[in-house]
Amino acid sequence: MRTVSSDGPSGGDSSDNNASATVTSRCDDGRRLLSSSYKIFKHPADVGDRFVAFLLRNERTMSALHGHVLADHLPGSQGPNNDSKKQQTRAVASIEIDAFQLISLDPVLGNLTLRYPDTLLELLEDATIEARKVLRRRMEVALDNSLKQMKNKSEQGKSYDQKEMENMSQLLHALKRNREGYEPKPLHARLTRLPPHMQFCKSSLSSIVAADVGTVVQICGT
Repeated sequence: MRTVSSDGPSGGDSSDNNASATVTSRCDDGRRLLSSSYKIFKHPADVGDRFVAFLLRNERTMSALHGHVLADHLPGSQGPNNDSKKQQTRAVASIEIDAFQLISLDPVLGNLTLRYPDTLLELLEDATIEARKVLRRRMEVALDNSLKQMKNKSEQGKSYDQKEMENMSQLLHALKRNREGYEPKPLHARLTRLPPHMQFCKSSLSSIVAADVGTVVQICGT
């Protein structure tokens, strides 16, 4: 069972005909979501690919993953695969997943994640590995191109901060050095901003019962 403490945003009401039609449409969409099943995915890899897509489309998660990639490659760091102490630290590292954003960007995947958290959150955590590998490749390409452009412009008389260029070169070298051996550990996914629904909301810790084991709940008002 996973718990979060923040409440999700609430929507507004409208009484005109167009708004009523919109509400009806949303109710139909909601029914389809509630009847959806993880069986719509042909293979677990399909779920992983959609989680990777979400992690790289959402600005907040991408920024967090970018920070982890930098931490693995910054000068003075030996990367995620050095000693046992470092490996243990990486193993317990976590990332916040905004459930409201997940549902907004991929409604089916978000709904199924809340319905089957034990299964899908593990796939989400595994997806943080591939997402960081994708970001590492993007960072390597971007740094390589930037340094080439800066070098060309320097030859044309434009000046750049040498310390900045040295730092960029060191990071690029580290990224290239770990190109084949970069195997970060999965990040623990911590869900925040669950939908304001009675299924997920509990008034207090004492209101959690045996039936809630294996589900996602949030403690309201804390």
